[in-house]
Amino acid sequence: MVESSDEVVVVEAGVIGGKNVASDFIEDDIDNFLEKSELSISTKVRAPTSEERPNDCPKGWVVLYEYPFKIGYKFPLNSLMTQLLSVMQVSPAQIMPLVWRVVHVIDKLAQDANMEFTLEDILYMYEIKRVEVSRYTFFLKPGKHSLVENSGANDRGWKKRYFFVNKKSMGKSFDYLHDGWNSEEILPLPVEESVYSRTKINQLLKKYSAKERMFRNKFELTPSDGDILPQSTEEHTANTNEPTNDTSPSMASEMLERARKRKQAASTLTVMPSSMGAPKATQNSLALRSDAITLEKECKTLREKLERSSSALMAAEKKVTELSAELAKEKNQNASHVANMTSMKEETDATIANLREELMDAASRYTWKTKARLMKQFLDGQTSKWTPEADIRQFLEVFRTQEDLVPEGENSVDVTATADSGVNTETDGVA
Repeated sequence: MVESSDEVVVVEAGVIGGKNVASDFIEDDIDNFLEKSELSISTKVRAPTSEERPNDCPKGWVVLYEYPFKIGYKFPLNSLMTQLLSVMQVSPAQIMPLVWRVVHVIDKLAQDANMEFTLEDILYMYEIKRVEVSRYTFFLKPGKHSLVENSGANDRGWKKRYFFVNKKSMGKSFDYLHDGWNSEEILPLPVEESVYSRTKINQLLKKYSAKERMFRNKFELTPSDGDILPQSTEEHTANTNEPTNDTSPSMASEMLERARKRKQAASTLTVMPSSMGAPKATQNSLALRSDAITLEKECKTLREKLERSSSALMAAEKKVTELSAELAKEKNQNASHVANMTSMKEETDATIANLREELMDAASRYTWKTKARLMKQFLDGQTSKWTPEADIRQFLEVFRTQEDLVPEGENSVDVTATADSGVNTETDGVA
């Protein structure tokens, strides 16, 4: 397990937690940072507000911690860190201090040994795991030997010293730096067991003592007996046939001088970006891995879009089904209403017809009764004279039609003539 300071907090077995805190970096610290990091004075740097946290870094800005530059990092970053950031595509602030320490020491050892050390060689020893709020750190693989001693040094307070740097103002050579904050979980970086990596690591373990490989601020190597050890397997093999007890001053001086020159050359070496510092095979491997990560992100985005589209389609289909059910229900209800209304109309029509017949029967009975009563009155002598002309005239004054007075088969003119003649044989005779 990694030695713990305030950079990682073990919450429970197998779980690593932590939190982001406000920065105490102020505008007055900018000039000191630019000088320490060797960035151009034209670089735009700003302190976060009291409400901003590292994961609030806006697009177009790179969030950086002061810590790496306190232990000796400068821009441009060394080849190993450039490779790591290029492949992982995360903000430099998402790399935990332990990683900066390990990479810094290994880079110095490799330069001093004039050895080409790559990201794949580091990943032969370490696994990169996600911790805290989308940060990443090294875990030593089981059975592997660490090249760096004291890598879990206690560096309290580093979380409060961060700031935002405008990416565009840094120049095109820093395009590999990820702006903002990448909260997506990075895919594991698989590395096959490499004899070549194991050989280089063993060479450094043999060449440098544990004390020389111990992390310290602004790590630099000092001349030691280890400097005269062979630099590669081939050189060591070639010297195995020489007498091992040869301690002539001239040979020792010559070897020390070669070591001094190698160290001087390494100290003046300009660290190039990963595209120039890694072997061709390593570059191809890293490029393929980077492409694979990018492709995986695109696939993830497409899957999310597909899931959202599928969810929207399912929701739409569900809505259509619900509306269809409601429409069918409305149709059934309307059909029921229509049937009820039809039935009610039929009943109403039948009632009206019945009422009309009853009314006509009642009218006929009333008329018949009235005529019979008048005739009885005439027979009883209560009425001395029958005057049908007056009744007909009154009827015509009210209804103004003669058609209703005409019996079937007779002409209305004959009826009118009869009414106007004033003659009624039966009534006159009785009278």
